[in-house]
Amino acid sequence: RRAPEHLSEAKERLLDGTGDASLSQQGSGSARYVYEFGPRFHSTALNYLVFLRILAELCLSLTLVSAALVIPNWGIEPFLMGVTGGPISLVKDINAKRISVLCVLSAVSGIVALVFVHRMKRHMRVRGAMPTRYHSCLERTLWLTRLPVGDNLTWKPFLLSDEDFSRVEESLAFAIEDLMKKEGWPSADAARAVERVHVAPVVDDWYVLDSKLSQAQQDLDSQRECLELAEETARTKGCLRCLRCFQAWRLSRKVDCLMSRVEHLKYMLNQKEMAPKRMSGSAFVTFKSSRFKLALLADAPSCWQFRSFSYFNFGHPPFASVTLRCMRAPHPTDILFENLHVPHRERILRFCFGTFLLLIFMLVLVTPVTVSVELRPIILKLKHQSHEVREHIRQLLGIWLPGSPYMWEWMSIQLPTMVILGINSVILPFAIS
Repeated sequence: RRAPEHLSEAKERLLDGTGDASLSQQGSGSARYVYEFGPRFHSTALNYLVFLRILAELCLSLTLVSAALVIPNWGIEPFLMGVTGGPISLVKDINAKRISVLCVLSAVSGIVALVFVHRMKRHMRVRGAMPTRYHSCLERTLWLTRLPVGDNLTWKPFLLSDEDFSRVEESLAFAIEDLMKKEGWPSADAARAVERVHVAPVVDDWYVLDSKLSQAQQDLDSQRECLELAEETARTKGCLRCLRCFQAWRLSRKVDCLMSRVEHLKYMLNQKEMAPKRMSGSAFVTFKSSRFKLALLADAPSCWQFRSFSYFNFGHPPFASVTLRCMRAPHPTDILFENLHVPHRERILRFCFGTFLLLIFMLVLVTPVTVSVELRPIILKLKHQSHEVREHIRQLLGIWLPGSPYMWEWMSIQLPTMVILGINSVILPFAIS
């Protein structure tokens, strides 16, 4: 609910660790940026990309190590998996020297794997991009869910202005202070228990517009650099000057289009910020001390109750009583703020539905491949049919097609494994995405 320049400042504070370390309301307001805005990239997505890149580099390194030790002793045939003939096993007719080479290969492969594990540990963002000085703020923050977001009978969502959101935040702070007083806390301590309350609005549309604006601004900056370079080259004399002038004119048209697009997106984003917003059903409460936070988690369930939250009830029953769920606030990079309004049941339903589709997909693809491992007669039948086809082509066209018995041996041993590898490497990631 703030201006875009505040969002840029918040991202710089989160990603670069710059800015004032004060967490008080009278200070720079660094604490509010921790939960008011999510970072551009989710930490889980970044860790997954790091994981894929390190695995690719590990596979390449192990391949090079294996080639350096296997080829001088066994030749190139094991790496070709029997396509060109020759042995593919490393233990057939093995001697003492080759046993020693295999032991060295295992040791070196283990060392290479440990090196890449250590590298992965250094590059993984375990706690995200949050500076260390903000961790104390995280320890003093609660996540409240199940705030009413609409009418219970008509299901019409509440549309609130910035003043309405501030009033809701004040009501929550007053209810928490009132609870502190009822539990026996001194009035002075209860009055200063809450440092800040932030009621999160629905920001999915805003997030889409902000992402488009950022991408358009990047494209505009890139095209402007290309235009400056094209204008400099167009001033030089030569036989290609007309072509360079045309290129500069074309880039200027692109810059004009991108500038109009950026202005349009800024206008739409400003309208979205000024318009009334829906509540996401979540609020983040930062306390002055962690002992106030523990007071709201006093009725936290035991491990056998299968819930990780406590209840916070306020209002005057039966007409205005509200019960919220209280839990420890997760790390800001572990929250997709654009999906914060999605209910818990809907998330579970989406997960179960996606998992069911993935299960059916894997059963349809993997089961035939797995069964084919046991169906060696099918390979033999195909071998016999291919021999008849080659003989028929030779009689009709006089062309003798080459055939190798090693190819069918390779198919019966390696083909099912290669198909499963292809499914896991290509089809499965595409289905997950």
